[in-house]
Amino acid sequence: MASNKIARASSLVSTACFVLSCVQINPSAAQTDVAQEKGPLVYATKNVMAGSLIYASDVAKIEVNQAKIPGKAICSPLEAVGCKAKNNLRKEAVIFAHDIDFHPQLTDKQKIIAKEQLEIARKKWTAHSDVYWDKWSHSSKVNKAKNVDQ
Repeated sequence: MASNKIARASSLVSTACFVLSCVQINPSAAQTDVAQEKGPLVYATKNVMAGSLIYASDVAKIEVNQAKIPGKAICSPLEAVGCKAKNNLRKEAVIFAHDIDFHPQLTDKQKIIAKEQLEIARKKWTAHSDVYWDKWSHSSKVNKAKNVDQ
């Protein structure tokens, strides 16, 4: 009886080894598939001086292989429009997070312009996450105004 169990276990192991030897796993093929996937990359369409407000016409988005996207590159033009440039942005250069002042001090006139430019950008590059952000940020402001805990 014990020898019968050993024979079955041995047979099962040899079958498993045969199946595994027939299946070829190629990890480089899986990496190639990921490398071929496209992702967004934002770049400047014209030169923008440091301290200047970034307009919708100043940036554009292209789709490139994800393997070629730098880590700190901005992936949505909506992140840059309405903010100020911390550094000079060269025409056709990738825009990085460290190039943007995300919390700029704006005059009243600049706030109006930034809002208009952001509306233009939203029409040009609509994203579901942007819509959800608007809903969340609006409800958050309403709840804070009513002194409701979140």
